[in-house]
Formats: sequence, structure tokens, C-alpha cells
Amino acid sequence: MSEINENGVNKNDRKEVVEYDEKSVPLNVVSFLFPPIGLVLYTYFGWNNRYPIKSSSIGKWAFAGLCVGLLMFLLELYVFQLRIS
Repeated sequence: MSEINENGVNKNDRKEVVEYDEKSVPLNVVSFLFPPIGLVLYTYFGWNNRYPIKSSSIGKWAFAGLCVGLLMFLLELYVFQLRIS
């Protein structure tokens, strides 16, 4: 016999969230240093459904790494232009 909740979803058909889901420091460091890897883990593997806390943390660190890398690139261009002038 199936148990149907108030939303019309069978309780037995839902996938349970993994009970061990917390922020991962090594994955955060990797996603900060290599933002494409963090974005791939966040989007392609679909971790945002399976590991929502870990995935959110990886996505934030990948975005931060991307911003810092872009800022360093722009700063390098600015310094290089001053050196030429």
C-alpha cells in the first residue's frame, strides 16, 4: 500500500537526502583554486539535489575563485600598462 502525502507524492518513491551532507573544506579549496572544476561539480553532476549543503558551498567558493582570478587578471593588465607608459 502506498502512502500519499498532501502534495500527491508517494512517500516511498522520493529519494532521501544523504544523511552526511556538510561543507567539504578540500572540495572548497579545489573549487576556489580551479573554478571550472567547482562549477562542474555544482552543475553537471547534479550535486545540488543530492548534497545541497556541500553543493552550495562549492558553488560559492568557485564563484569567489572566479572573481578573485578576474580581479587579479585586471590588476595585472593595469600594472602592465603602467610599466609600458
